[in-house]
Amino acid sequence: MATGLHIPPAALNDAAFTLLEQYAQGMITDTTALTKVDVELYVAGIPFIQGEWLDLMEVIVMNGSDGLDSIKAARQLMQATTTLLQDAATWQVVLRWAADDTFSFDDFLTEMADKFKERYRFNDWKAIFDQVFKASRKGTAVEVVRATMAQRGVLDRPGAPDFSPPQLSSSSVHDNPPPQASSSSNEFLNS
Repeated sequence: MATGLHIPPAALNDAAFTLLEQYAQGMITDTTALTKVDVELYVAGIPFIQGEWLDLMEVIVMNGSDGLDSIKAARQLMQATTTLLQDAATWQVVLRWAADDTFSFDDFLTEMADKFKERYRFNDWKAIFDQVFKASRKGTAVEVVRATMAQRGVLDRPGAPDFSPPQLSSSSVHDNPPPQASSSSNEFLNS
């Protein structure tokens, strides 16, 4: 096992980590892996620091399958000690829900439970969901989510993707009021 193994928070992103595994298995080259990891992380709004990924690749090159096993073990430990409230991948799902009128609250809750399994606990997020529902009445749900992300240190780079809806003219705002949480969703949140 490698000594002093550092797992960057970005390695908690499942899609990016899968690319590292594909590299370890010889399915893709280092250049392809790094390029695709950069894209995956950009889409998720997570900073890509090439040196961190090169360090992980070096562990694999120097130690073979034992190196990958060491990285996986360290990653699992990191996942167990990182709450979802600190996880950028989780916040991307929350941002998508806040920004996408077609992504229902029920579908959102199902995705959170399916994707994050036992790590997701509704009560940890209830206050945030309540704020998002209140903000949705004013059309500011995305801004509330992004502010909460910044407050928690998850949104730490100015170039993170902006999932805010396009700016509307004042006449279109009056013609199309912002979506509001359904009464069934509000009842669910208040239970």
